[in-house]
Amino acid sequence: FISVFADWIIFVWVGPGYEEAAFVLRYLSIACLIIVFTGPGVMILMGMGLPQISFYGSTIAAVTNVLLCLILISKLGLTGVVISILLGYTFSGIYGFYHFQKKLGSHAINILKYLKFPFLTSIGILLILIILSFIDKYTGNYYIRLFIACIFFSTAYILLAYKNPAYGKVKDFIRQPLFFFTYRG
Repeated sequence: FISVFADWIIFVWVGPGYEEAAFVLRYLSIACLIIVFTGPGVMILMGMGLPQISFYGSTIAAVTNVLLCLILISKLGLTGVVISILLGYTFSGIYGFYHFQKKLGSHAINILKYLKFPFLTSIGILLILIILSFIDKYTGNYYIRLFIACIFFSTAYILLAYKNPAYGKVKDFIRQPLFFFTYRG
């Protein structure tokens, strides 16, 4: 969502004239997504007493980032920094994911099949939002459009997750939204 609507978010946040910041936000949000995907695996490996995999993955990210920055900044400027960060996290994530699957004795396809529904759902919703953003590109208020996009994305994702039997916990949470906030004294 952040990657697709980076232009709108930057416009609402800091105003016009910061298109370069939208570019940076767009691609660094993808890098953050990679970090979020690899975070649980890192914590599991740490709990299993295997901190070296996380250490080597972080080293891959740091070395790749520094080397590519040294090469790409002089040629591409800010774009080179963004590319180096994104590639560093991608290589680190691939390394961590491979070794995580190897230590668990599992195949990557087992994990990827559980990610299929949220990934395809997100892609479908984002395609609809992208089409709507092209239709309404030069009219309307950015504040209202961003608010509507946030509401539409959240509602559509919750409804689709609610319909999927694999997301039974989502159904329970939606049915009892105030359970965590009630007094149980």
